[in-house]
Amino acid sequence: TVGVLAPLPFSTSVVVLVVASSIWLIIVDVPLGLVALLLIPCLLALNVGYQKRIDVFYDRAQHELGALSEAVHESFEGVLVVKVFGAEERETRRLSTISGRLRDARIRAVYARSTFEALLDFVPASFNVLLILIGAHRVGAGAMTLGELSSFIYLFTLLIFPLRIIGYVLSEVPHSASGWKRVSGILDEEVLVSKEPR
Repeated sequence: TVGVLAPLPFSTSVVVLVVASSIWLIIVDVPLGLVALLLIPCLLALNVGYQKRIDVFYDRAQHELGALSEAVHESFEGVLVVKVFGAEERETRRLSTISGRLRDARIRAVYARSTFEALLDFVPASFNVLLILIGAHRVGAGAMTLGELSSFIYLFTLLIFPLRIIGYVLSEVPHSASGWKRVSGILDEEVLVSKEPR
């Protein structure tokens, strides 16, 4: 539930860095700066798509984890009853089914997250190549110097890491949100008060 809080201080200071760097990129070269800034909406779209896709898997995994904990607790509490009625095999199958559903939900979540993280590396790298190609054309046309292009690419490369931190914070949101839903579901349950006479 609190996993999203750890990288939050880094990401808030990174926003200031991104804004300042973006202004400098546009000052150096407007067309190249605008192309570089297209990376930010691309990463945001990638994050939104990831969150919509991953929410279901994290929620399902949290639900199955609760079901498994409940089933294991029932089994251990009633172990004598299970043994007396010879229901060990049935209980084993029931626990195996629940743990299989939990495993499947977690595998899907890890697969979606690894795909997202690979794209989080690929998209900025491909933008870097695109900027070098456009920048080479602009240097050839005399619109900017080779030194300006080098400093532009260097700053853009430095900017990728802070954007990655923001992406990391956003990738933690679905996991924390599903954990919070599980905890708040328990906290929102009505507390039964015993009416025994004192």
